[in-house]
Amino acid sequence: MSQLDLSLHAGVSARHLSFLETGRSRPRLELVLRLSEALHVPLRDRNDLLRSVGLAAHYPEARLSDASLAPYRKIMEQMLRHHEPYPGFVIDRTWNMVMSNPTATELFLGGASLEDGSIGMLDWIETPSVRALIVNWDELLWAGVERLRHEVDNSGGDKELTALLARALGIAREIPRPAPETIENPVMCTHLRIPTESGEVRELSVLSTIARFGTTREVTLDELRVELLFPADDATEAFFREAASTRGEDRSELPTGCR
Repeated sequence: MSQLDLSLHAGVSARHLSFLETGRSRPRLELVLRLSEALHVPLRDRNDLLRSVGLAAHYPEARLSDASLAPYRKIMEQMLRHHEPYPGFVIDRTWNMVMSNPTATELFLGGASLEDGSIGMLDWIETPSVRALIVNWDELLWAGVERLRHEVDNSGGDKELTALLARALGIAREIPRPAPETIENPVMCTHLRIPTESGEVRELSVLSTIARFGTTREVTLDELRVELLFPADDATEAFFREAASTRGEDRSELPTGCR
């Protein structure tokens, strides 16, 4: 974006922007926020910009378990609960799974609870049982690398995300990158191989959608994403519905997690 483009988007003169860049002027709170909005800067980084010019952070940051976020936590719990019998979970800024519904917990976490802490997605994907579960593990890993690379670029080189990217690249170092010409579906599906109690192995395909809060004004909520998995074919839908029917459980229970 040129200086002139930015000045038009932020409603400030190009001359004043030039003075800010050269250090001849120091920005007020309002101007930092307007420039950040024009540049689509994440809320966490907007606070960092404010601190860099001697101003206090503007956007609050709470823990997901804090009372101030209880109404928003309830919304995510409802989303996960109503998504049953399909898997759903919540991921934070540094790729930690902090909430999950019962199906996701049973299928991907082996029944492990998130009540006592989150699970890092890179730790999870390296688990031998997960590698055995996901047929297209290589493709999923490289998709995660590219998504992480995009997030690092958008964050301006966030140290934690950069470290995660370096670790992901280390995992993928010996894994051939899928060729673009092998891509067949408009949305990448995760293919699963699920052993059943009868000894049969079921082949499943799921695709992921991501939901986020709109126009957030709080750092934690701005960085959370709800990932909901949907069946990509009739056989997969039938599997999840049969499994829920066989368990006969009360699926109204709250999701686990909330760090």
